Amino acid sequence: MGALATGDFNEDGFVDLAVGVPSEDMDDAVQAGVVQVLFGSVDGVTSTGAQPWHQNSDGIDGAAEDNDFFGTALAAIPAGARIFTNGFESGDTSRWSGTAP
Repeated sequence: MGALATGDFNEDGFVDLAVGVPSEDMDDAVQAGVVQVLFGSVDGVTSTGAQPWHQNSDGIDGAAEDNDFFGTALAAIPAGARIFTNGFESGDTSRWSGTAP
């Protein structure tokens, strides 16, 4: 089962939605996992411009491997947080920071 998190990940002033899909295969990695990011707009969250974020994405630590289950747990950290800004931490402790990769 995946997780959900909300935040302004692309810093445009609208609430975005991150959906963890930990059982998703990535390239040759079975159940590596992915986080689908749906961006907010004046009309609400939309699939237009949605981005898959995974461990093979630029700006995300690690590499997709079998049974990583990336996206099992998500937490949005508010901008200005002490540890990292606008970041996530996945079930396997990979993390990224900054705006949308």
